[in-house]
Amino acid sequence: AAFGFVQHNFFILFNAGIGLLFWRRAQRDLFGTMADRMRVANLFTAVRLILALPAALAFAQPELMSPLLLLAIVITAIATDFADGVVARKTHTASPRGLLFDHTTDFLFVTSGLAGAAFAGLLSAALPLLVVVAFSQYVLDSYWLHRDKHLRMSFLGRWNGIL
Repeated sequence: AAFGFVQHNFFILFNAGIGLLFWRRAQRDLFGTMADRMRVANLFTAVRLILALPAALAFAQPELMSPLLLLAIVITAIATDFADGVVARKTHTASPRGLLFDHTTDFLFVTSGLAGAAFAGLLSAALPLLVVVAFSQYVLDSYWLHRDKHLRMSFLGRWNGIL
């Protein structure tokens, strides 16, 4: 039992030493270059963008898709929305362009889904129009009123997006 304990600890320390010795190479091999890491976060966002059309069609004509498949699309959209930001921050690849891509994709996904639901008569057609006005105000406020080179987030805007 004592020999097994020593052997186990030796292998743990040995593997930790090898890991530290090859840390930089492992990082490069696992995560690639900065451009490769940026692609991962943007890939999550692109998946959500692609899912916007099937979600809108499913809301507009519920007979086209099962409710479980629509639920899977919405859950995937939520998961990729969460994951893209986490990946961008963890890999230090967050950028104003990535933020714009993410927020625009969120806007398109939500607005197209709401437009589909409005087409089916599930809600007022005014709601997707109001979302378009709110997003336009957000972009105009960020880029032209405040002269920022990136989207300018606010407490009110964050809760507006969540709700």
